[in-house]
Amino acid sequence: MSLQRKLLIAAASLAVVALVGVIFVAVRLRDGTVKRRVTAALADHLNSDVTINTLSVRLFPSVRIIGTGLIIRRHQDPPDRPLITATRFVVEPGLWHILQGRARQVDMEGLRFTIPKRPAGRPRMVEEAGNAEPRRQPPVRPPGDHATLERLIARDAELIYVSSRPDGPTRVFKMPELELIEVSFEYPMEYRAVLANPLPRGRLETTGLFGPFVSGDPGSSPVEGSYVFTEGDFNSIRGLAGALTSRGLFTGQLDQMEVEGTTTTDNFQLDAAGHALPLHTEFLAIVDGTDGDIVLTDLDGRIGESVFTATGAVTGTPGVRGRRIALTLEVPTGRVEDFLSLVLPASRPPMAGEVTLVTSFVLPPGDAPAIERIELNGRIGLTDASFSSRATQAKVRELSRRAQGKPTDTPPERALMGLAGRFTYAKGVARFSSLTFRTTGAAISVRGTYTMASGALNFNGTAHFDAKISKVVGGVKGFFLKIADPLFKDKARGVGSVVPITITGTHNAPKASVHKGRVFGR
Repeated sequence: MSLQRKLLIAAASLAVVALVGVIFVAVRLRDGTVKRRVTAALADHLNSDVTINTLSVRLFPSVRIIGTGLIIRRHQDPPDRPLITATRFVVEPGLWHILQGRARQVDMEGLRFTIPKRPAGRPRMVEEAGNAEPRRQPPVRPPGDHATLERLIARDAELIYVSSRPDGPTRVFKMPELELIEVSFEYPMEYRAVLANPLPRGRLETTGLFGPFVSGDPGSSPVEGSYVFTEGDFNSIRGLAGALTSRGLFTGQLDQMEVEGTTTTDNFQLDAAGHALPLHTEFLAIVDGTDGDIVLTDLDGRIGESVFTATGAVTGTPGVRGRRIALTLEVPTGRVEDFLSLVLPASRPPMAGEVTLVTSFVLPPGDAPAIERIELNGRIGLTDASFSSRATQAKVRELSRRAQGKPTDTPPERALMGLAGRFTYAKGVARFSSLTFRTTGAAISVRGTYTMASGALNFNGTAHFDAKISKVVGGVKGFFLKIADPLFKDKARGVGSVVPITITGTHNAPKASVHKGRVFGR
């Protein structure tokens, strides 16, 4: 047999095989057959009712299955909230994949994936934070090819969380990009997604493992991965401002997960009137996707030159727009000027010095500026502090000199002071139940209020001086006050003097005077 004849026979054989393959595929991909198989497979795996409006098969120029109106509704889902819907989908099965009972790629349009509310019997992760029992681990994919679908791609999809609260709003995440790789109903699958985060607004890119999908309780489906958050805008949260970036890792369930990450904000502000400062944090948190609540189990941060730690929560309030931030803050070492810069619009803070602070911090939702909504309750301590106003600092130096009984000496170049007290802050007013101010030769204990917006002071208390009152006043007035030294004598210490005082004016121009009504009431 000649070579030419052998080639003709081989070509004819291949043509017959190809024709048989086309006939086989055409038979298997008849519209009605495919629709029944797809519907039955999805219904079986997801334990759901599945409907497809239209489905057609095209064999040329390549095999494609085109469907519209996909609705997957679990038996317990309400009519208006099916589990999955898609306006259109295109399946590219691929000849080899068809023979294996698989599909190569699915492209979906108008995909909406709704995560129903968490069942009453499944606890929140925050409630299990102290549970030492290990969490259930997803099954590991065994060797071999077990995927039903090689790749699923969806664009302009939506991820919808139904709130666990009876009156909670439905949370919708726009998902410009979603890709699932080696899609399986029994094992985890790789994913890549881009989401538009609603609050604070920004772009969230994430990759990791998802699944296996739990059809009976979709929110409990395992998920883990890494994320990068960019284009974050604190301005989307009333009272805050600044550009935010964050990155980290997470693990947990689709509707609640533990997140470990970092944030960086180069220009953080509490209000537009305040000054911007760099803010960096490292945190561990539990995020509840159904209502957006965040529980901060551990946070270490630095704002300006000040380090701090925090725990607490960011939660929603039923019927109220916005989020409530409630934290316990501790500043073991910081600069008071950093915190004053955040809340005061002045060109420079009125005071500088080392600060320690322990306080509760509450920022409720509302339309007023943050400085008017913040609520604090804590203790503060200042060391090596000084006023930025030259006039005020000069008065401190003068007070220190006179308190030591040296009215004619040259005042020191820099009189440092310390301050400690307990306070509350609400509606723009700080109320001090006890406030102690110390400088060389003097200790002043007062209680009263400080109004943040105007800087107004309104305090009453007692000044303790190392020197007698006549020495403190000095000059001619001091000479005539010698007769009053016994009246103002500090009987507790046996030396020095005690004077009841009031402090008014502003932080830039304080006015101290003797409270005459209390002189004889000591």
